[in-house]
Amino acid sequence: MDIGNLNRRVQILQLFKERDAYGGEVGEWREVAKVWAEIEPVSGTEQMFAQQVTAEKVVRITIRYLPWLTVLHRIQYGDKLYEIVGTLDSDTAHRATVINCKEMVSYGLQRKAAES
Repeated sequence: MDIGNLNRRVQILQLFKERDAYGGEVGEWREVAKVWAEIEPVSGTEQMFAQQVTAEKVVRITIRYLPWLTVLHRIQYGDKLYEIVGTLDSDTAHRATVINCKEMVSYGLQRKAAES
């Protein structure tokens, strides 16, 4: 890992659940860490299903090694939110964590399709 490539500041989010006044669970995503990362686009697809356009972007994010990071976390970069698909310890050397993520993009495309 070349740390000079870690040039994007990302936030790692975790879901915290609490009980509301009626006893129901309310979940809120909160920042648990802010780290430097490298973000590489891997692939992208668009689909039309039930007259709605959905798009999926797959990215690979590399950060310094974090042993506690799992698929139960999310990553936010600017206004983009990434769902973690899997994590791995690069070369099992405890130097870098490679995270495979996907960003689901549907709202913006649905709006554009409705306008045309």
